[in-house]
Amino acid sequence: AMRLHAHAYRAPSLLPLPLQYHDLLKDVMKQQCTRCGTVPAEPGICLLCGTLVCAGSECCYNESRVGECTQHAIACGAGCAPFLLVKQCLVFVIRHGSGCRHQTLYLDAYGEEDPYLKRGRPLTLNAERYARLRQLWCSHRLHAEVARANHRMAANMSWESI
Repeated sequence: AMRLHAHAYRAPSLLPLPLQYHDLLKDVMKQQCTRCGTVPAEPGICLLCGTLVCAGSECCYNESRVGECTQHAIACGAGCAPFLLVKQCLVFVIRHGSGCRHQTLYLDAYGEEDPYLKRGRPLTLNAERYARLRQLWCSHRLHAEVARANHRMAANMSWESI
């Protein structure tokens, strides 16, 4: 008789994030990339598993010049994964060589985004935005979001290098 292993079921989810953005910055800015061992110039966090990657840096390209975010999305998310670019406070979704920018997860006291952290205001995790991203991931609709965003945008960006 076949015997199945008893494993606890864990519902799909995203990485728990700190409420305050400065806590995330403080934790991430000195961490090293697991692939190349350096502190990334542009640290990215996989929101599926929490792995820190070098976003857009040549140090972690593979032999086909595919960037670490794309490589990690293939390994971790079956080709599709959201990443938080920490120094920019931006979320990108990478999907099989393409991608799109997703709405920022951290907002200031007025409910406004601070992309690239230009204004320097304290930022707090927006639970509704993170819940929406989590719902897109759990319902397998991130692929469609990327396709829809790329259809709207005429920009030709090389997403594989990220």
